[in-house]
Amino acid sequence: MSASDLSERCGVSEATIYRRLEPLREHDLVVERTKPAEGGHHYKEYRTNLDRLTVDLTDDGFEVQVRRRESMADRFTRLIEDM
Repeated sequence: MSASDLSERCGVSEATIYRRLEPLREHDLVVERTKPAEGGHHYKEYRTNLDRLTVDLTDDGFEVQVRRRESMADRFTRLIEDM
């Protein structure tokens, strides 16, 4: 979704959306893509990069495991490196 769409859906300003997206991007949980629009303009669209999130309750608290989606290029690199 675009920041504008996210703003409407969440009922907050676009500035708040951008502020919230930044740490998600820094931790590779959201990816940003530039999309063409009419008139030669473009906009950014955001989508989750999260594949799976697991939270396990332990005697010491909890453990969080995050699995991100891999791009085809990353999968190919991993395949070659594991050979």
